[in-house]
Amino acid sequence: MDDTDFIQTDAQRRRRATVHQKLPDGAIVAIEHEVAQTPEFFMGGGGLCRAPLDYAAFIQMMLSGGRAKSGETVLEPETVALMARTIASARCPRAY
Repeated sequence: MDDTDFIQTDAQRRRRATVHQKLPDGAIVAIEHEVAQTPEFFMGGGGLCRAPLDYAAFIQMMLSGGRAKSGETVLEPETVALMARTIASARCPRAY
């Protein structure tokens, strides 16, 4: 994955998809949406910017039990299984 990072390069910023918002009258308009480029810390749960092919490589690695297309082990199969577990329970009625 050569095109994934927390901080976007100028080239990545130029290729970003436009974010749209639906207004109360039903109109859809383009809006400015900027991801913080100097966060206080990098969150493990979000904030990465990536190109579609990098995302596809990540998903394929997950589907292959943690093994990259090159054959390299990126994550142990046990780690992939843990990432795929449902952690919500009946005690968490708002969990999705």
